[in-house]
Amino acid sequence: MMDEEFTDFKSGDPVHDIDLLDMTSHPKSPTQNPFPPKFSFSSSEGLPKLPALKKKSFLFPLDLELNTTNLLEIITTESKPTPWSLIENIEGLNTRCKSLVDKGRLSQALCCKKHAETLGEIQKIKETKRIATERGDYETAIQYRNIIAQLEKQLSTVEEIDDWLKDHKETTLQDLCDQIVQEQGEDMGKVFKSKFFFPDIKKSTDIELAQTIMAQAQQYTSVKHILNEQPGKFQTQSKLILDKINEELCKAMRILFKIKPLLPTMDKDEDLQVYLKALPEVFLVGERLRKVIQLVGIEKEFKEILAEIQLNWDEIRDLVWKVEGKIRYETGEFVCGICLFANKGLPMLCSSYFHVTCINFWINRVSVEPPHLVIGNNFN
Repeated sequence: MMDEEFTDFKSGDPVHDIDLLDMTSHPKSPTQNPFPPKFSFSSSEGLPKLPALKKKSFLFPLDLELNTTNLLEIITTESKPTPWSLIENIEGLNTRCKSLVDKGRLSQALCCKKHAETLGEIQKIKETKRIATERGDYETAIQYRNIIAQLEKQLSTVEEIDDWLKDHKETTLQDLCDQIVQEQGEDMGKVFKSKFFFPDIKKSTDIELAQTIMAQAQQYTSVKHILNEQPGKFQTQSKLILDKINEELCKAMRILFKIKPLLPTMDKDEDLQVYLKALPEVFLVGERLRKVIQLVGIEKEFKEILAEIQLNWDEIRDLVWKVEGKIRYETGEFVCGICLFANKGLPMLCSSYFHVTCINFWINRVSVEPPHLVIGNNFN
């Protein structure tokens, strides 16, 4: 049968390729075999024909205007994080934290990092709680549940997270460096960069360190500005203040050693108690000034007087309730006209800003005339 059906293909007649693209008419519904036993490929009669395939090209209308700006805004808006998408997203919080640091918003960066760290701790405790529940240790599971509840209270609110997402910038290290370069040249800018730089931000403690570095950098920039604007006045005024502080500590040492045997019985003497409270404050005025002097690199000029102050304080501090104030660099709006430490909300007197303890010491122990330095501007 096979040989009989394909006899025609063995007859030696020529066989031609069939180009379906040339077939322009629709085939009729065949009621019989479309290929009769005898036909010739030289004619298209009786051959089913397919519709022609036409190529189509798409053209933009000439009057069509694509607003790519709006399209970009839509894409950007969809990719922007929201408070609800960040509130439990540790990776997203870490990314936002880095952005906040880059914009100088260190306080918010610290809150953001602590939120992420607390989330990580909660996740670990939840897993431990799950294991305790599965093994039937419900008492331990309840304890973990209470710990989780306490940790959740430490998380930031949606409103706070929303504030982290706002696009604004605060003073950065680069801003301070640019100020130094503008006022004192490229060489001082290089000195600034060698002194002040942030650590790699991996933990919240790294951001706390960055806050301290930033406060020191602002202090440095402010004092350098003052020294540049009022050369000589800082050294003269500082030497006068330190001499008076040393005199006060020497006087206190003589008084306290005379009455040392009676001190335990004089705890109700109001005048003595006020005096003992004032001594640490006097020392702190000198201590803040010492830190500023060291920060800007001019301690050689004050080496001797600073050593005497420290020696006298070491002699008497155990008699002053063994309590000593702590110095902490702060970012502030204004610079004290006596110790040159920055702080927020300093009171103003005679066109300058002062710590209350600093100006009290100046008036009572140094002079009733205003200090030499005039610091009435915001340098931060």
